[in-house]
Amino acid sequence: EGGEGWGKGLPAGEVLTFKGRKLEISEMCGIVFPCKVAPDSVLRGFADSQGRLQIVRRILELCLLSYTFGTCWLYSTVFASSLSLVVPLPISGRPTALANCLINCPARDSQDACTSPCSWANASSGLNVTDTCVGPPGVTEYCDASYELFLVLFAVLMLSMACLDMNGLKNMQLGMGALALTSLATMIITCVSAIIYDEGDMRGSDRIPPTNFAGMGKLITAAIFSQICHQATPNVVANMREKRSAKLVFRCTLYYTFTLYVILCMVTTYYFGDKTVAIITLNWEDYTGGSAPGVPIVWWATLISTCVLIFPVVSVSAAFPLNVIPLAETIQQMTANGAPLPTASSTASSENSTLPLRAVLTVLPILCAAVVKDVSKILEFNGMFGFVIAFFVPCSLYITARSYASKRWGPRAVMNAHWSWPASTMWCVWAVLGTSIVVAAYTLYQVILDYSGRQR
Repeated sequence: EGGEGWGKGLPAGEVLTFKGRKLEISEMCGIVFPCKVAPDSVLRGFADSQGRLQIVRRILELCLLSYTFGTCWLYSTVFASSLSLVVPLPISGRPTALANCLINCPARDSQDACTSPCSWANASSGLNVTDTCVGPPGVTEYCDASYELFLVLFAVLMLSMACLDMNGLKNMQLGMGALALTSLATMIITCVSAIIYDEGDMRGSDRIPPTNFAGMGKLITAAIFSQICHQATPNVVANMREKRSAKLVFRCTLYYTFTLYVILCMVTTYYFGDKTVAIITLNWEDYTGGSAPGVPIVWWATLISTCVLIFPVVSVSAAFPLNVIPLAETIQQMTANGAPLPTASSTASSENSTLPLRAVLTVLPILCAAVVKDVSKILEFNGMFGFVIAFFVPCSLYITARSYASKRWGPRAVMNAHWSWPASTMWCVWAVLGTSIVVAAYTLYQVILDYSGRQR
């Protein structure tokens, strides 16, 4: 909304306000990047009601749809995978240790590659290149059944949450977000304590595996995925009491989460080394709080282990509705084809009209998660669209909008309530845009190699 300090560089009487309106990023692209089409043009049929061809907006909307759908797909997989490795179910074939569900027993032509608890399927007939390295009997069936049951549970929970509005989700998001951040801090503290006090046969630095630069593409896409929040920003800001502090809030949040993730990556790699599992929280499954073997584990160690193990479950449960709601609204905006911007009086009816769409968009990614569980491939896929959402479009929007404002009202027009140095300077924005283009090109090359099977 407009107010004191907004457009303070504009001439009197020309302060811009958007009271009672929430602008999605795609709508901003429609305003800033319009492409006029002549009435007699063959492209007129693709233009909106005002004769504008929304090319940039449609590209962004497709990227938002793909990214958000992939994110919900990933969240579904993480939820079911985490619970299936933490909560035992009374199903036949349950392994002694649920962590056996993480075992990867690929086919190999070397006897050394198939180690316990894996075994050769045709060991009795002698080793040959047709033999397959498989896991313990019954483990695969149990793990698949457990995974699918928890997917059904996730679907029920998310359907109920996706039908709420953002105000109804606010208190739940605060609680889940606080638990998630507390779990991250707990993982860092306990891991650092183990590095200092644990007396092992090797130092932590001796357990660090060699650096594999071929995995840089996975690192970059995972980093983007962990920090991106642009697609949900309009919904979050619309429900903030002090909207003028939005920039400070998002900046501090990103700095805080970035710092936590970097520290967590460093300390876990140093302590666990090549024993680090794909879902890092599972390394806390046997956390004892320093208790010696054979000694009963103290109660607080069990509490810490439980809190850390449910961290992914809490995290994705909090984030899933925040992705489904803007996804439904983006699709609604795409089908509106240039309809007037929503006002405060139309907000309630708009939210009700997206309820069936939210339900469908909740179920679809969960169904996909039942078929494909490879989280690394989904992360790489999402990360490439993340470049467009987090870097290309915001930078281009800022550069173009600032140019329009400067030409119409002069250089001082860009000095609004959210301006700050150096983030709002043109050289900084151009530097971010240029760097992101180069990094995106390199990451795309890495992802193509990985998808083609040539990445090692």
